[in-house]
Parts: sequence; structure tokens; C-alpha cells
Amino acid sequence: MGIRGARRPQTRRKDAFTMLEVVIAMAILGFGLLAVALMQLQAMNGGRAGRHSTQAAVIARDQMETFQRVPFGSATLAQTVGWSPPITVNAQPDGGAGGVEQAYAVSWRVTDVDANWVKDVDVRVTWDEPSFQGRTLTLSSTRYNDPW
Repeated sequence: MGIRGARRPQTRRKDAFTMLEVVIAMAILGFGLLAVALMQLQAMNGGRAGRHSTQAAVIARDQMETFQRVPFGSATLAQTVGWSPPITVNAQPDGGAGGVEQAYAVSWRVTDVDANWVKDVDVRVTWDEPSFQGRTLTLSSTRYNDPW
């Protein structure tokens, strides 16, 4: 027989979370979400830098094609002393929202290898990234005088 009025020992319920477990789980989740957000920002910056590099390559190619189209004896292909003074080319953001996304400085150098037959043409495009100042892309080509 048991004693009347004696209390049963209380047992803890094992099917519920304690407040400490919830706080720890929320902290781990918070750090994980913060890491994902930081990776997303890095990916956006990398995408922007890649887009600027691609745009610089397009600008250099367009300028080089201009040099390839003009006649060999044209003043445009006259030998330069060092690099030409830079001209500014502004790139529009995708969708043409009207703003300038990036400004590029384009300069070129023409060197006579053989004044009547061969010229070396270099096109240099420079621009600044927020995290890397003075990025440069140089495209080089050799122009031959084809009399035919």
C-alpha cells in the first residue's frame, strides 16, 4: 500500500524543445542565412566585373574592326608616338535605362613594321571597378597591305 498524499515524482516531457535548444537552432540558422547572403553579394560583384570585362572586349573589338576597315594608307592608320590620347566610351546598362553603368577610356597605338606593307595595331581599354582600380584590356593585331 502506498502512502496517501505522497506525490509522484514529476518526469520531464521528452517530446518538446527547451528554450535553449530553440535559441541555439535560431543562431545556427541565422549564421547560415548570413553566409548565403554574403555569397550572393560576392556573386553579384563577380557578375558585374565579368560584364564590364566583356563590355571592354566588345569596345576594343569594335575599335579594332574600324582600323581593319579603313584603307591601309589612311590617316587613321598613321603611326602614333606612343598611345593616342584616350577617348571616353560610356556603356549603358542592359535594357537602356538611360544611365551610364561604366565609363571606359579607349586609346590605340599604330606602329609601322614595314611602312608600305605591315602595321601593328594595339587597342587598349581601361576602366575602374569599385574593388579594383585601373583594369586594362589590350587587343593587338597586325594589318597587312593587300594590294589586290
